[in-house]
Amino acid sequence: MKRALLWVLAALLLGTVAGQLVLDDPGYLMVTWHEYVLETSLWVAVAGTAILFLALMLAMGLLNTLIDAAETLRRWRAERRARQARALTEQGLAQYAEADWRKAASTLLKAAELVDAPLLVRLTGARAAEEEGRIDLAEQVLREARAEAGEAAPLVDVRLAALKMRHGDAAGARLVLERLREKFPRHPRALTLLAEVYTQLQAWQALTTILPALQKLMKPARWETLARSAWTAHLAAVAGEAGYPSRKARIDALQSAWKHVPGELRSDDSVAGTYIDLLVKHEAISEAQSALERAINDAPDANWSDALVARYGRLDAEKPETQLATVEKWLAMRPTHPGLLLAAGRISLRNRLWGKARDYLEASAARQATPENCAELVRLYSRLGESGKAEQYLRKQAELIGAELPKLPLPTARM
Repeated sequence: MKRALLWVLAALLLGTVAGQLVLDDPGYLMVTWHEYVLETSLWVAVAGTAILFLALMLAMGLLNTLIDAAETLRRWRAERRARQARALTEQGLAQYAEADWRKAASTLLKAAELVDAPLLVRLTGARAAEEEGRIDLAEQVLREARAEAGEAAPLVDVRLAALKMRHGDAAGARLVLERLREKFPRHPRALTLLAEVYTQLQAWQALTTILPALQKLMKPARWETLARSAWTAHLAAVAGEAGYPSRKARIDALQSAWKHVPGELRSDDSVAGTYIDLLVKHEAISEAQSALERAINDAPDANWSDALVARYGRLDAEKPETQLATVEKWLAMRPTHPGLLLAAGRISLRNRLWGKARDYLEASAARQATPENCAELVRLYSRLGESGKAEQYLRKQAELIGAELPKLPLPTARM
């Protein structure tokens, strides 16, 4: 109260002094600008300037007050929106956890419109819609999420492709994933999903193109299984295509596909065996013989393929004498290999070398008796007129076959 009174007294004193100064000498002020002229007393100009300054200060204060009020309102609305978003998100997640898919989808999609980072909320809402069976809505939500995802767009694409895969649209998933792979060629999840898509669509050639990238992502055993099935299916598809103008064109296409098979698979029983069988099927015997010899020669000692050796022994080569020379070179390195001895015996029969065939087949059975080498000896000794030997190996063959039978109760033998 006293402070206010002092301010009033000071103002009165200042006014009295100012009034006296005005009365003593009002002064004169003239301002010109082009043809305009302003004339007034000095003190009126000072008073006007002071009033203008005070008005400006009042206006700025009012503007700051309005700005502060607007900012306060904005913060209040943002806090209210955040509270609503948090509440809806928590409610939607609880409904999702309770498998109330309809409510969860509705609540989470509402929450996605309020939260600052809506991507994960949208993805969860899309999954809830999918679980409810509203596939179109789930796909729509994912497409909307992708448009707003920025750097997280690959995550949404993968989710969209997986959704299509789960509901039988492998072709649609392929389009999404191939578009993603154009921008991110080494995206791990996209590559593994593409492998599933190509397998389902039987797009074997496309699958073989991504096998090198997949090799770095998969465990060796899993990759080898996938690569083996992909290449065998691709070779079969190439050989089985319609529209080749000639048998030679078909064989050329098959050989061209074989050149792209990775080196580690060219001695594989399944892949190489499929290729050889396809060549034989389409009467490319000399090509089959050359391919078999390369596959066997190139195989490391640890991966010596009994299956390919057996195929070589069954191959009806155009020049059986050169075939026998080749197998005998292998025998010089592996003289006790029972499968190789069996193959040498069969090729000797093809060359009509009965004695050599008998020796090779006997050596094979001595090393490891099998139904096959015993059957060959039965057939050979029967034609040579040595019935005793034929019966001996026939009994041996029966024992070997019987050894594979399960133990079961049998009736007492009749005397």
